[in-house]
Amino acid sequence: MHSDRGAHMLSGGRGRALVVTLVVALLVAGGVLVYVKRSGNDTTAVCAKLPDAAGLYAGNAVNIRGVRVGSVDEVTPSPGFVTVRMTIDDRPLGADTKVVAVNNSVLADRRLELVDASPNGGARLATDHCVPLSRGFTPISVSTAFASFTTMLDDMGGPDGVGGDKPLGELISQAQSQLTGIGPDLNKILHDMSDVMSDPNEFLSQMRSVFDNVAVLTDVAGRNWSAIRDIGVNSADLTHLMGSLFKSFVYIFDGLGEAAPGLDDLLGNVAPPMLDMTDDFKPMIDVGLNRLDDLTAMLREMPGIAKSLEASLSRKRGSFAVTVTPPKVAAATPDSSALCAAMNASDAGSCDPKSSRSAVVDLGTLVTRMIQGGRR
Repeated sequence: MHSDRGAHMLSGGRGRALVVTLVVALLVAGGVLVYVKRSGNDTTAVCAKLPDAAGLYAGNAVNIRGVRVGSVDEVTPSPGFVTVRMTIDDRPLGADTKVVAVNNSVLADRRLELVDASPNGGARLATDHCVPLSRGFTPISVSTAFASFTTMLDDMGGPDGVGGDKPLGELISQAQSQLTGIGPDLNKILHDMSDVMSDPNEFLSQMRSVFDNVAVLTDVAGRNWSAIRDIGVNSADLTHLMGSLFKSFVYIFDGLGEAAPGLDDLLGNVAPPMLDMTDDFKPMIDVGLNRLDDLTAMLREMPGIAKSLEASLSRKRGSFAVTVTPPKVAAATPDSSALCAAMNASDAGSCDPKSSRSAVVDLGTLVTRMIQGGRR
């Protein structure tokens, strides 16, 4: 009985060992298969289109951020571009990957740099698509640079200048025409500069005087800085005042804008009749211009007339007091002495004998006496 039990246990232990052995063998085989598969697909094929492939050959390095990740396999020319095929380490590339050919030096071969190659969780570059020509860049080659300079020099010396002359020649001709005749002036300037440089001590002395004057000026400014500061403050206040005035002008112009319709009506309805009246006043204006001297004399007499009227006005009585000086006449008489004696007896001063047969008589007094019947 014990013998059968021991045989059964032995048989069970061998079975478990067999199972463990089979599992281990399967794991080892799977690892080998994974390793073999991984070893066969640990690279990625990439292609790109570039404008040119100068200095680019099979075996050149392919880098990402300066670290080599692969190499160029093949460079195939096509019309207008070249197709570069390369192999890099197995890694995903972003759909916006750019390929840039970089010169290690002027004469050395180029390398390819993959820019923005990380997908960052976005779309990936398909393995069956090439990086397009719009994202392929190459540096300017030495020959291209020389060709550009040659083209520029050809354009400068070409027949496109003014009047058919070459631009550079035209520039030199214009400069010559501008400098013609100023040789003596330039010569004098150079001589003056030579004189200045020939005596540096004098030049330094003059410069020292200039600096001394500047020092005096700054010293005066420092001692009067408070006044200068007040000027600045007052300038700020003046600026504020000007701003207020401009604001007022804005209101005025705004008011004029609102009054514009009324002004338009006024000018449209009143101005034409007034302009017509000017035609009626034109003859009067012409007369005034023709009698300008007489009008000027009258205006000169106006202050005296006004003063006389003011003196004649009696504010208490509400009337004018008028003083009249009667005219005097020279009368011929056989005996001026007898005539004047009779008249002066009745009214002293009414007769003045100028000669034996002529006397100046106050005509107004004489007429008044005759009307009144004698002196009263």
